[in-house]
Order: sequence, then structure tokens, then C-alpha cells
Amino acid sequence: MDNFDDYDRDRLVVNDHGGFGDTVSSVAPADDDVSTLEDFDESATEADTIAQGDQLFLTLEDFGADAAVANIDDAFLDDVSVEIVQEKSGIVSDDVNTYNSTFDGDNASADEYALGVSLIDVEDDYDGDLVFAVNINDATDFDFAEANHEVSFTVHDTNDYVAEDDEYEAELDTSFEERNIEWDDIDSLPAESDATATGTTNVAPGTELEADADSPSDEGGFVDYTDTVVAEDYTFAAEFDLEGEQVGSLFDITASETYSGDGAAEDAVLEDLTLSGADDATGIELGADYDEEITTEESTDIDAVVTNNGDDNQTVDVELELDGETYTESVDVDGDDSETVTLTTADGADLGEGAFDFTITAESGSDDASYDGTLTVTEAGDDDEDDSDDSDDSDDSDDSDDSDDSDDSDDSDDSDDSDDDGDDDSDDGTPGFGVAVAVVALLAAAMLALRRQN
Repeated sequence: MDNFDDYDRDRLVVNDHGGFGDTVSSVAPADDDVSTLEDFDESATEADTIAQGDQLFLTLEDFGADAAVANIDDAFLDDVSVEIVQEKSGIVSDDVNTYNSTFDGDNASADEYALGVSLIDVEDDYDGDLVFAVNINDATDFDFAEANHEVSFTVHDTNDYVAEDDEYEAELDTSFEERNIEWDDIDSLPAESDATATGTTNVAPGTELEADADSPSDEGGFVDYTDTVVAEDYTFAAEFDLEGEQVGSLFDITASETYSGDGAAEDAVLEDLTLSGADDATGIELGADYDEEITTEESTDIDAVVTNNGDDNQTVDVELELDGETYTESVDVDGDDSETVTLTTADGADLGEGAFDFTITAESGSDDASYDGTLTVTEAGDDDEDDSDDSDDSDDSDDSDDSDDSDDSDDSDDSDDSDDDGDDDSDDGTPGFGVAVAVVALLAAAMLALRRQN
């Protein structure tokens, strides 16, 4: 210190621990080696359901203590406990077993069992979360089939990061099940190189499954093997190469897991599937939208509905043949999409009454499709004519009028006509009398004038 000439000062701020975050459960495939955080990140999936044989992990989020974490070892587990209470309905009473990571042979009673818990090595991948592996598969009398379970995780107040009398405890909604694999229900697969069957399971995502399609010699006489991996949504898809096999053949498909430990799932089998013709799933489909029946006073648009099942945009040429006429249009359809195009407006008056068959075709490169339909045109006014016939019958009431026939005048026939005319003229507003009366009055006046002259 005699030659120490440089002086400086700084400060170290020490804050209270902010508290732990949530505790969540995760699962990893039974056969995966998970000993480091890097392994955990690659294999584990956050989950609430754990299948027998799979690996269970509990993650204490936001533990912090980045500077001290390198010194954390299994001695840290003395301040931590994981407990699983198992309850199973019995004939007389419920059977309850308690599994706890602090139990050993000296402090456990008849219904208390030790539970193995270890801390995953943090190495250089620590991000503030501590991960604990919980070995439920070696727990004595642990029931995956019929029992209910309550899971809790506790950091006791003996830990340096927990205040006295203020321990941290988290309860988890975690269930345990027997392993299972199931195919989705199907009746057939196409004779293609990528014929795909799907299924569901409860085993950990990332688990490898094997599958085969087997047709006996008296059917198609083929067998194809494949493998698949369980996805994060607990589904799987097995792709078979069935191209070139005999269409119509019967065959079975089987899915099995590579895990062979206790509780391995039974094979999933679908029997007597039919090998169908190749599915043109990448081509185009064609439909139509129109009114199937119109009258001679109506019209309808005939629209083609073009579907592109492929991934890329396609230009599709569409053609309609109706009543000896041809109508064409071109339409661009995006991949996995549909477009509607109007080919013509069919006019019932132009077509006339009848049934008109038509065909729509669509072409795009090597892909094509067709649609056959029928447009029916009925005569408009059929209902109106029926109504007019009834009105004609009502006109007979005029013929039944006997008042005209009782007229004894010499001009009785004319008077009939004049009656009709008079009815019409009276409507034009001649007040008080009709045309016939007016004519008689004029004649009488003329005769009177002539008589005076004489």
C-alpha cells in the first residue's frame, strides 16, 4: 500500500429479493436424456397432463440470484419440498397416499412415500428459472389409472431468499394418466406416395412412434413402414407410400411407440381400410351457382365457382355450353382459395319453356374439372290464365239479363246494343237519360215543328 497512488470509490446497491414467480409443470419424452437446461429447452413442453413413463419437471420462475446460482447444488433441495397427495376411491373408504421429497425411510409412515427430486444443472444457460426433475415413475404404488392427485411445491423459510415465517408455496393443477395412442377414424387412404393417417395421444410431444400399413396377400399384398413424432398439440401424422398399389385392396394400419418401459401404450390399430384412387388434392375443383328453375319472365346468372387446391396461384380458363351457345371466361385463383365468375345471364324469355342441360369446364395446365347442370324454364302466367277463366264465367251474368229480352219494341235487337252503349256513355257523364231517350226527344221536336208549318 506504500506505493498506492490511485484512489477511487463506488457503491454496491443491495435490494430486497423481489419474490418468486409462478411454478409450472412440464413434460419430456420418456427416453430423452434431460440433465441440463439446454436439454430441458430442447425436450420439455409445458403441460398439465403427465403420461406414465414420461418425465415430470417443475419450474420455479424468476428465482433470480444470477450471481449466486453457480453455487447452488443439491444442498439447496433441503429448503425445497415437492408433495403429491394421491387419493383413490375405495369400497369402504378412500385410500390416501402422500409422496414428499423430504420423506425417507426414517420419517415416513405406512402411507407416506419418498419422492425423488433433483435440480437440473444450470451450466451457462441460466435465465432466472430453476428447474426440478420429479421422479414419479419410481414412486411406490403411484396410480396413473384411477387416482386423483394434488401437487404442491414449497420453498421453506430456511432458504436465504425467503423471509422468516413467509414460505413460498404453489399448488399445481396436474393430472396423471396411463399412456394411450389412437388413430383418427377413417375408412380409406389414397394410393399415393404421401398417403397420411393422423391420430392423437397423451404421451409427451417429441415422442417417436412407429407405424405400418399391411395388406394381406389375398388383398393387395403390400406392407409399408414409417415413423412419426408427436407434435406439441399431442397429434401425430403417419405418411405411407402406397403409390402403385392395387386400388380397392383392404389393409390395416398400426401405430406403436418405441418406449418399452412400464405402462407402455397398447398399439393403435385400424382394420379393413380401403385403398382408394389417387386424390387430386393439388388440382382444381368446379361448382356452379344459379337458380335451377325460372319462368319466362325471369333470368338468372350462371356462375362458376373455381377452387384451387394447390399452393400457387393458377389462371383457370372456364367455358359454359348452354342451348347451343358457348361462353368463356378466365379467372386467377390464389392457392388454397376459390373465385366465382359469371359466365352468362340466362333469360327465360329467350330460352322459352323447357329443361336446358349445360356443361361447365375448367382447365389450368394439366388440371381440369367439369360440372353438369340443368336449368328449367316454366311458362309465366299459367296461374294468371286460370284466374282469367274464372272471370269469363262471371260474364255469363250479363247474358242472363232478361230485361233486354222483355223489350217489345220493333228495335228490340238494337235496343240491346243501345243498352250496352248507353251503359258505356252513361259512364261518360250524360245526366238523367241515355242516348236513346235523347234521339226520341229530337224526333218528337222535329215532328212538332213540321206539323205547325202545315
